[in-house]
Amino acid sequence: MVLAALVVAGAAVAAATDGVDVSSLLTASVASCLSDAGYSFVLARCWRSNNAFDEDVVGTSKAVLGAGLAHFDVYVFPCYGGNHPQCTSDTAATQVKFAYNNLTNNGVKYGMMWFDIEEPNGDLGQYWSKNISDNQSFFKTMLSQAQTLGIVSGVYTNQYMWTTIMGSSFSGGASYPLWYAHYDSNPSFSDFETFGGWTSPSIKQYQGTHTVCDTGLDADWYP
Repeated sequence: MVLAALVVAGAAVAAATDGVDVSSLLTASVASCLSDAGYSFVLARCWRSNNAFDEDVVGTSKAVLGAGLAHFDVYVFPCYGGNHPQCTSDTAATQVKFAYNNLTNNGVKYGMMWFDIEEPNGDLGQYWSKNISDNQSFFKTMLSQAQTLGIVSGVYTNQYMWTTIMGSSFSGGASYPLWYAHYDSNPSFSDFETFGGWTSPSIKQYQGTHTVCDTGLDADWYP
């Protein structure tokens, strides 16, 4: 059973589930250590903000499956405007297709593809357009293309980033599962406040880079 099934179908689980997300190669030894430590899922970057496939996802997926972890998902960090003017609105669908094709051609098996909606430095116009309506259109095109390809999609963001990039009234992602970030070191949804049309989340990234199995990883959780 993949993470997609748990998130989309809302299947009940007996206990809370811990996981990590990565933006670099996860080795077989670290994956094995995570499995031994009780972690159940890994989310790995498959598309970089410089408009390129992240080849580390191939090795990471093999390590995760080899270690017997139950769930493996991927995420896309889109390239659009700001510091990357070559990534125009016309590339929204292309980026999703290229990510999908590279994953498929490399035999990467995954449950869901999450779309990372953030401005890492907090200022609009570095990784996204300063025009919010353009950002909304780009987002909708990406998700539409994913649906056409049969990809099960979700959205990674938080209230501040979503409001900054997409606007406070835009609810174009509300029909997709939400993976939200709030670094309060608290693996629970007790802190969640509705935004963007989402009334409940699916996964929480509750801690930034910290050392697990001698490796810097982000901590994630779902009930």
